[in-house]
Amino acid sequence: MIKMYSFLLLLLLGLPVAQANLLQDFLAPVQAFKARFVQRSLDEQGRVQSEDSGWMLLARPNRFHWQVEAPFPQLIISDGKQLWQVDLELNQATVQPLSGNESSGWLWVWTHPDRLEERFEVEENREAPGTGQLYLRARQDAGVQSLILQFDAGQPVRIVSRDALGGTVAIELSRLEINPAIGPEDFRFEPPAGMDVLRQEELELKPR
Repeated sequence: MIKMYSFLLLLLLGLPVAQANLLQDFLAPVQAFKARFVQRSLDEQGRVQSEDSGWMLLARPNRFHWQVEAPFPQLIISDGKQLWQVDLELNQATVQPLSGNESSGWLWVWTHPDRLEERFEVEENREAPGTGQLYLRARQDAGVQSLILQFDAGQPVRIVSRDALGGTVAIELSRLEINPAIGPEDFRFEPPAGMDVLRQEELELKPR
């Protein structure tokens, strides 16, 4: 089991106690969670450029299942050893060994809570104080510039990721299930006969 970061660490990060509790109370008991999502890419004026929807399943350590259902079916899945990126419409897939450093944004936060301070400074969102929002500022190059995590009743409901080029991705979460029943088959992919598979030794993946 991944060692969870301690309350002392959060104090050293400079978080107010209420904000420290908010993040720790969610992460401490969570070994896996499942949710529906709607992901929107926004331009610098906040206008929606694209929208995807589907469901995801995350489990420690380094296991995830990201299923896009609309507008085009796609899959990103890892059993902790191999990472698959699958375009179901084109019947193509790419697979590579998982190094553990592919996820550099919000996914990294959920799967590496004990190493959070390596990549982010955490504080209450000053633009919306008292609203249950946490602001994570990236240290150096973490693949993203900042993350905003919105909590409601102690559970994450919205994630906003901003990169250094001004791009923004907002993810709305719903129907969250904490520690659902899972098995190895939930994180395993077997390409069907006829699917084109590209095997790469190194391909950097940075989920938004």
